[in-house]
Amino acid sequence: MVSFSKKFAWTLIGVLLLAGTAFGQATVSILSGNGQIVLQNNTGSNPLVVVVRDAAGKPIPNAKVVWSISGVQNQTGSVLLATTTTDASGTTGGGCATGGTGGCQRFVTPTLPPGNNGFAQSTITATSGSASVSFIETTEGRGASGAPLILANIVHPTPAEQPLTGPAGQLAKTPIQIRVISSVTNGAIAHVLVTVSSDSSSQTSAACSGGNPMTDSTGIATCNLILGGKVGPGTLTVDVGGVVGQNLSVGLGTFSIAYKVLVGPPGVIKTVSGDQQTGNPGQLLPQALVAQVTDLGGNPLPGVSLVYEPVVPGTVALSDVRATSDALGHVQARATPGNVNGQVKVRVRTADGGVAATFIINVNLIVGSLTKISGDQQTPAVVDTAFADPLTVQVNDTSGQPLPGTPVTFAVASGSATLGTTNAITNAQGQAGTTITAGDTAGSIVVTATVTSASGPVFVQFNLSSRLKGPQCTDGATFYNGASFKANWISPGSVVTIYCSGIADNVQGVVQPSLFGPLPYQIAGVTVTFGNTPAPLFNLVNIDGMESVTVEVPLEAAVGGDTVTIAANGGSTTVNANILEAAPGFFEWGDLGPDNRRMAVVLRPDGSVVTATNPILRGEIGRAFVTGLIAPAGLGTNALAPLDSDIEITSGVVTGINNAGVPTISVKYAHNLVGIWEVQFKVPDNAKAGLRDPFALAMITSSGKRVYTQPSVIAIK
Repeated sequence: MVSFSKKFAWTLIGVLLLAGTAFGQATVSILSGNGQIVLQNNTGSNPLVVVVRDAAGKPIPNAKVVWSISGVQNQTGSVLLATTTTDASGTTGGGCATGGTGGCQRFVTPTLPPGNNGFAQSTITATSGSASVSFIETTEGRGASGAPLILANIVHPTPAEQPLTGPAGQLAKTPIQIRVISSVTNGAIAHVLVTVSSDSSSQTSAACSGGNPMTDSTGIATCNLILGGKVGPGTLTVDVGGVVGQNLSVGLGTFSIAYKVLVGPPGVIKTVSGDQQTGNPGQLLPQALVAQVTDLGGNPLPGVSLVYEPVVPGTVALSDVRATSDALGHVQARATPGNVNGQVKVRVRTADGGVAATFIINVNLIVGSLTKISGDQQTPAVVDTAFADPLTVQVNDTSGQPLPGTPVTFAVASGSATLGTTNAITNAQGQAGTTITAGDTAGSIVVTATVTSASGPVFVQFNLSSRLKGPQCTDGATFYNGASFKANWISPGSVVTIYCSGIADNVQGVVQPSLFGPLPYQIAGVTVTFGNTPAPLFNLVNIDGMESVTVEVPLEAAVGGDTVTIAANGGSTTVNANILEAAPGFFEWGDLGPDNRRMAVVLRPDGSVVTATNPILRGEIGRAFVTGLIAPAGLGTNALAPLDSDIEITSGVVTGINNAGVPTISVKYAHNLVGIWEVQFKVPDNAKAGLRDPFALAMITSSGKRVYTQPSVIAIK
């Protein structure tokens, strides 16, 4: 008879199978407030602001954020609020000036004890669900005389290196480097924000490449300065500690650095006039092709010699070429199209070709025929999905020869659809096309393709239709191991969670059969088929719009790759799955620890679950639960172990604790469960005790390769 503890473990595994939608969905990111220096026994003037987003990057309003703080004992400080809630933009912590929208979160510094190092650092963690992010803030101490105990100085530029100079739009020759140290120990202080900004009186501007820097482990913050576009001098204000304008202490706070933006080499050529003209073959275009050359900052460059040339030789004749730039950086040339139809191009470039611009000339066409090649009357597409075939036309001249370089305009005349491009150019075979995606309304769709000939427009019509949507899946983000939740880590017989939008439109929450006994092949109208073999279903989930179905990969699935058809709501989609010979994954429980790992589901000999408060003992035999092992011959899809005997894997499984192998006693197909194996192992008598010891398992494939589970942990006493 199964004990209560073992029943608990089975239930725990079932819960873990459903938890795929919860792992790794939300993200928490810092917007501002990181890297501050704040005097002891004070409150930081910059609020701590974070944003919470979903897996698609959209802000999540009304999300609860829990704040915690850690550091050296009695030198940690606190935060104003233990919890905050995100506002409509998904942000929280920055509502200090708005009367509390999103909450006003600040760092409150401690009073450092006598004999301290001159500073203390606190880690403030903002957590929403399973996602978190950490700020590092610095408390500045005071000496017995009240003198500051943190010092900052400019390493570069030295006075001799000022002003910093460089061409417009490029990096200054010398980086800005600021060092922050403790005056007590002379030791470096890392994680301090250094803010660099142009003074409002400066004629130009500059900013750090990659944003304002933090001090590194040597206490140095490095700013590689990108100079603005306008030529002239300027002054930079450098603030240390993330509080702009605050004089934190003598020698720490604000510095001024002089810089000067110089005229740079040719960096940009842009067309001024004459682009997109229309003319006839052999006739001079009415407008000159005028271009301007500037540096990267947009400053005109006179006296630069450029080159005009047709992109395809022989398609355009150039005359009256004035290729040396004038005082405004202008050059120009006249153009006469050759005996061509459609679109031709003229390029103007520097002598080395490093900088260029292109003029487009539209030459009047003489079209003989426009015919449909592909895409008409094709299989209906599901709403909001692409049609299988592109819309392709053939353009010929009056003698039936292809017309390359011919502009073709595609347009949706009726129905709901989006085109990949509305303007295409025929290739060397005279063909042009566009992809098409069905819109959000099902029904008939009419698309026209038009060519403007010298005698008038010529068009053809495509007739298509779309149907109501079924599942929509994203390549590379569809299949996840049902135990480890590792992407694209599946094998025959393994538990896999499949994420697709539209798979559970008519479900809210979780729909599941019993976790024990054979599984159904359909839940709420949803089926999954690998190749021609249906997959047993554990559950169907729709939580906050995140939709998934968890299945057993049929043992008949083709190793290396197989097509997977997911049907729901009267529609279906077929995706390719990369199927491995083995894809082992531990079932786990609990939150991520500081080692970024979770606790494996392991049972002790008495049937109780191993936890930090109930560790497995050295010398005991434990039972871990795994999916994705290589099944022995004879085991079928959706099979259950016999009541009076065991199905075993007799070789090829290696268990490890603390990065060393341990005896694997047996590997049995778990009774009353599908796709799950029970691995018995012995904890060595001399194993190191610990509450989070590394724990892993490897399956040896037919080629002799070891394939590992995700890194997990186990508590040992």
